[in-house]
Amino acid sequence: MQRFTRYLTTLVLTAGFAAAHAEHHEHAGHGHDGHSTAHGEHAGPKVKKLWVVEDLPVPESALYDAAGERIFVSIIDGGPMDKNSTGRIAVVHPDGTLTDAEFATGLHAPKGLALHGNRLYAADIDTLMVIDATSGEIVAQHVAEGAAFLNDVAADAEGNVYVTDMLANRIYRLADGEFSVWMEGPALDFPNGVFVEGDTLVLGTWGNIVDGFSTDRPGQLHVIDIASKEISPLPGAAPLGNLDGVEARKGGGYVVSDWMIGKVFVVDNMGQATEILDRGQGAADLGLIKEQDIILLPHMKENLLEAWQIQ
Repeated sequence: MQRFTRYLTTLVLTAGFAAAHAEHHEHAGHGHDGHSTAHGEHAGPKVKKLWVVEDLPVPESALYDAAGERIFVSIIDGGPMDKNSTGRIAVVHPDGTLTDAEFATGLHAPKGLALHGNRLYAADIDTLMVIDATSGEIVAQHVAEGAAFLNDVAADAEGNVYVTDMLANRIYRLADGEFSVWMEGPALDFPNGVFVEGDTLVLGTWGNIVDGFSTDRPGQLHVIDIASKEISPLPGAAPLGNLDGVEARKGGGYVVSDWMIGKVFVVDNMGQATEILDRGQGAADLGLIKEQDIILLPHMKENLLEAWQIQ
């Protein structure tokens, strides 16, 4: 496990692994009108770039708060395993204005985010941080026993919080104040992105790691029945890539990102994936403004947050 974490730090700082699974994807082209579209047998929808916020030191996750009309962005500002207290949460307005660069401070290397009520949850290496969504104050910290690399976070309607640990092949859950292992094992396929959809978790996996962060097969979308913990591939979906962010679209289907090669895909209700954007290695845990179909894409290696609207 220590070897994995050393590789992870190297991965963020270099582009050396980008070709590991390039053969699994088509290449995207960019027009001269601010649009991007995938090329292949079936061209996908175009996306239009709306704005960019620069000078965000290693942003990992973006989360849209519809009630507050704001975007939370986790800022690592260092290595992904560094316990240096330089990590923080920034706030961006939906028009692309950085409104608060230090909304919540004192974190180490925050990654995935989730919001339930007035509580913002952030995965921070081996601890789930609980933040007052009004003041930005850290109000609780839940250490995950045996954690290797907490990654993404999702909350259900009852306020239970699910946190993936990609390197330990686990999902932790915070329920009734207790933070413990909820599910683990190889069936999780090195889980990364997660969100709650009804009575299921939708999981974006990295794929089976065999050396460093190389995989002998790419990850894909899975669904987990929360009540029974039964896990299965998303119906119709095929192995896709080293998945990071996963969000559900308003009209059905999903939008997902592949960190290693930096591509974004839409996945329809039949599980079929279409590439819509190629941003290069480091495209991380995306968010989505569902009503407007706007992708909020943090780029860890370019230190920025971009908004792209699906046309």
